[in-house]
Amino acid sequence: MLDVIEKHSTKDIIDKYGLADPVFVTQPTMPKLDDYQECLKTIWENRWLTNDGQFHQEFERRLKEYLGVEHLNLFVNGTIALLVALQALRINSGEVITTPFTFAATPHVLY
Repeated sequence: MLDVIEKHSTKDIIDKYGLADPVFVTQPTMPKLDDYQECLKTIWENRWLTNDGQFHQEFERRLKEYLGVEHLNLFVNGTIALLVALQALRINSGEVITTPFTFAATPHVLY
């Protein structure tokens, strides 16, 4: 089945197998491919593929300006953000109450 998916579009597969049209809860807003490729070209030419690159700094600056705040940090994921928050608040022991309906990383950062 994977070889079918790789060679055909979703519409082709739906038509071929008589499947129902998918119902999307949400779909991403995508930039034009040419614009995206231009960003990738800039990243590639700068040889900066990780945190704190040109686009990271620009996004952080614009977000601070938009929110009207002096300090702001971007994080690669929520786990790192939670870990930094706990360290900044110097929470290293005691009881922390969290919701059972959460991603596993939420309590994981407490260990």
